[in-house]
Order: sequence, then C-alpha cells, then structure tokens
Amino acid sequence: MLMYMASPTPILSIPFDIKVQHWELQFIRAAVANDVLSKKPLFEAAGLATDYFHNHDEADDRDGRTVNRYPLIQYTEKNDYLCLLAVGPAVDALLFYLKHMPGRLQFRNRIVAMLPVLSYARFQHYTAEILEKPAKYQLRQWIGLQEHRHAIWKQTPRMEDRVQLLNEALLGSVKRMLTEGLNQSLDPAAECYLHDIFQADHTTYKKRQWRCFTLEFYSNLLLPAELGLGKGCSIGYGKLLAPASLIKAEPAFPDANARTGVL
Repeated sequence: MLMYMASPTPILSIPFDIKVQHWELQFIRAAVANDVLSKKPLFEAAGLATDYFHNHDEADDRDGRTVNRYPLIQYTEKNDYLCLLAVGPAVDALLFYLKHMPGRLQFRNRIVAMLPVLSYARFQHYTAEILEKPAKYQLRQWIGLQEHRHAIWKQTPRMEDRVQLLNEALLGSVKRMLTEGLNQSLDPAAECYLHDIFQADHTTYKKRQWRCFTLEFYSNLLLPAELGLGKGCSIGYGKLLAPASLIKAEPAFPDANARTGVL
C-alpha cells in the first residue's frame, strides 16, 4: 500500500443486543437524540456537542433545521442487531453517552434494554491510502443520485451512460465521506468504478421516493468498513462493506467480558 499522508481518523463501532429492522433505525435515532438532548447540560459540562447524534441545528427555533453535513454518528444494523458508529470528534461523544444512557429506550411501540456488547466494539484508525491493487467493495441500499443526477438518469436510455453516471456519483459520495466526515484528502489518482448491480429499486426517505442500489464496485482507495455513503447514511443507507483483509480494526474495550452471540 502507498500511504497518502494524513492524520488517522478514529472510527468507533458499538453493537447493541437489540434486534432491529432497517426501517426502525430512523425511530431509534430520534429516540436516542431526544434522550441526548435531555442530557445536554451534562454534555456541555464535558465540552461535548450533542448535535452529532441528530444533525440538526439546535440553535434554530424552527424545530431544528437540518444541517447539511456528513453524519458523524450513524445508526445501522449488523447481522440484524443495532450498531452505532462514531467518527472523529463524535467518538468522545458516543463514549460519554455510553456512561449516561438510560437502561431502557422507547421508540415506536417498542421498549428495549440498552445493552452495548462491548466485547464486540471495534476501533479503526483510518488514513486514506492508495492501494497497489484495486479492491472490491459492496454497497447496500445506496441513495447516491442527487436530484439533478436522478433526473438525468431517467432521461438516459443507454446503460453504458447510466454506468458512467453511477461511477461519477460513487466517487462523489466517497469524496464527501473522506473530506467532510473523515478529515482526509482525496488523492487525485483515486478511482471508483461499478462492477455489478444486485438490486435497484425505490425507497422512501424523508417522505420522498429515491432510487437506491445494492452493488459491488472496485476502488484503488482503502475505504473504512461499515460507514455509510450517500443520502440517509445516518440511518443505515449506503452501508459500505470491505474485504476482511483490508479491515484494520481492534477491540475498543480489550478488558470487556467475552460474550456469546451472533454479533
């Protein structure tokens, strides 16, 4: 691997012993965000921001205007279990929340015990690298076409032109994750190109219909596993899966008691 010099960015993943379906993640996010806001004085006293948990402007009186930025805390599922991911400065906020979160959390019509499985928590210390050989990644339920690209997609009859459109959108999603979320630079030699599309359908996100893709692509970039790309990545859309050989993760809590389970 050739190193593209930058400071490593921490990424923390905390799985929970809570079975979830993808559609429930938005409600879990809202419930956690409300609980965090109820503890805002504690976070402020510790010098930690609370808006990492929800990406809304807490100073806006219009019921929290959405802040357009890459989400530094993401709510996803792993093997059908809830997993929270934190990036960069949000890592300390998530660790702080682990000490102050409630024993139980209510969302929709469920009340669940908040049980983090610390023995399966993982740290990555990510630095953008150009690989000697392109690696194959998988992307699940990626909402990668912005409004203008989606309009072009619908008017584009040739598949090869659509593939080019997806390649451009894919590189754009990766660039946003690296530069906005991970504080890394995108090497000018970086490439992403589509390999296969497993599924292309529609999903509802923020009361609008979007086209989402589950696909495989190649890139000469080392990319971080589990993080999301594209719209809705704060609630599990666009989950990035990397080859096991490229995942540089270590136990976040080495002294945690071992547990059995499916995570």
